[in-house]
Amino acid sequence: MTNVSISIANTLYNYSTSITEQAGLDLAWQNVMSQLPPGDKQDANTAIQDRPGYVNSSALYLQNTLAAWANANPSGNVSAMMAQCIQSWDLSPPQVANVVVNTVSSNTAPLPSVLMSYAAAKADSIAQGGITVDGIPMPTDTTNQGLLTGAFILAQSGAANSFNITTQNGFIVVNTAVISDLAIKVGLFVKSVQDATANVFAQINSNTITTAAQIDSFNWPQNS
Repeated sequence: MTNVSISIANTLYNYSTSITEQAGLDLAWQNVMSQLPPGDKQDANTAIQDRPGYVNSSALYLQNTLAAWANANPSGNVSAMMAQCIQSWDLSPPQVANVVVNTVSSNTAPLPSVLMSYAAAKADSIAQGGITVDGIPMPTDTTNQGLLTGAFILAQSGAANSFNITTQNGFIVVNTAVISDLAIKVGLFVKSVQDATANVFAQINSNTITTAAQIDSFNWPQNS
């Protein structure tokens, strides 16, 4: 689902004019989900819900699609795009394709929920993008955050004093002082991303941030 023309137009092209708006959205979602390709180390037997890109509701599918469209069209009017998509579920196939593919733009700001979805995706990418701590390139994905937290608890309790940890360059062995320093600094980095996300959400709610471009230019924590 890289853009709205792929994720909506192609899925609705073959549906008849008798489909209602909600039913049309549900069918579009079901069709796209059924065609998700297997991910890395998966095969044709992998359950659809376990494949990359799966979302568990048509509402979330629409929200994600619009967020992706906002990313590709920072100055576009996402509100108008969503309204036209919703209104287009019961149009004839050629009309659906034309409505969705054409870029909609005006002075109307995107819906706050769309901007928040976009900001949350950006924040998640940053939070899991890794940082360098005292020269050690640390992965900060959720799995490694959990492993660091567990190691930190062991270090603080005195249950262990030597730790094999995963870095972006492979395993290294560190002592209690180093594991504590790494865990704290990674935790502070993730917290800074959460704080930034809360700030962005507040500015979206106050209409200070009204475009995806403003979200991109926000002073986010750096993966360095």
